[in-house]
Amino acid sequence: MHVLVALMRIVFSSAMNLRIVNGPPPGFDGRAVMVGNHRSFIDFATGAIAAVKYNIPIRFLVAYEYTEIPVFGWLLKEAGAIPVYRDDDRRGGVLGDAEQALRGGYSVVIMPEGSRLSHNRENPTEMGRLHTGAARLAAQSDVPIMIVGLAGTEKAWPVGKWPRFFRREKVVFYIDQTFFHTDPNLAARANTQRLREAMTSAIVRAETELAAWKAA
Repeated sequence: MHVLVALMRIVFSSAMNLRIVNGPPPGFDGRAVMVGNHRSFIDFATGAIAAVKYNIPIRFLVAYEYTEIPVFGWLLKEAGAIPVYRDDDRRGGVLGDAEQALRGGYSVVIMPEGSRLSHNRENPTEMGRLHTGAARLAAQSDVPIMIVGLAGTEKAWPVGKWPRFFRREKVVFYIDQTFFHTDPNLAARANTQRLREAMTSAIVRAETELAAWKAA
């Protein structure tokens, strides 16, 4: 992961100016399901940089096709990627591998939207439909969910385009200071709806931080 982050810093240093707001929430023991909104390929880079900064050992779920890319795919696997097969999250034991990682002291990173969503300027908190995997994993492993709000990544690397090198777009990575806990009395979909509300609040904070930074 340190090697991957070093490469990312070199590659993306001219595309984004990253500001990480807050460290891990109080009481963090190194294990959590980490979730965030997904607007850009560069989202992963911001999370990896934050994990290294705060010495958080992570494994992360990534679409399997990226792990098949020569060299890059190998590097992803070496850095802790758990391949996800979109048609069946049981193929290859995805959630089982994630549970094992949590038991081993890692945090697991999941983007509940699954795919990137084009940024809606009229509604910057908009997210796609959230998959229930994060809520199920947290409940099954009895760990909290750490919520991250991302703002500005859609400009640093827009969907369907190349990264905006030499633009140094401002990007905020906001770590919510309150853990989200699943309710054992609710089904995974109901917990995921609660999670959406908490994630929306984190996005609002990230957008507010970004707007203040730009204004300054």
